[in-house]
Amino acid sequence: MVLKTQKNINLNKKLSDKYRLSDVLRTDKKRRTIEELINKNPLYLWYKIHSKHSDVSLVRNAYAILKKKVKQKRPDLVEKAEKEHLHHKTKKLLRKEIKDGTAGLPGSRFKKIASRKIVL
Repeated sequence: MVLKTQKNINLNKKLSDKYRLSDVLRTDKKRRTIEELINKNPLYLWYKIHSKHSDVSLVRNAYAILKKKVKQKRPDLVEKAEKEHLHHKTKKLLRKEIKDGTAGLPGSRFKKIASRKIVL
């Protein structure tokens, strides 16, 4: 009796919502692995991840590989994403300090809080 070897490609198992390199993503009525999308069409996957209300998220090592590929072709996209991430992180820290009541006090990360601009 000969057993068929099973491919190491799986649909995204719901242990985590993040896709790994071997997971399959259904795009444009086609099924492709994340690794295949990174190698053949990294900008498509980048836009799919960074679009509003996206349901696609990658594990850290897969995102690092994608980021490296996109940075070679379009460094402005990576810079924009990093800037938005930093802004989101700063807003989160500000909300925490306001909630704790430490914003504006000595030792606070935020020296001045204006209505539009946050100064670190």
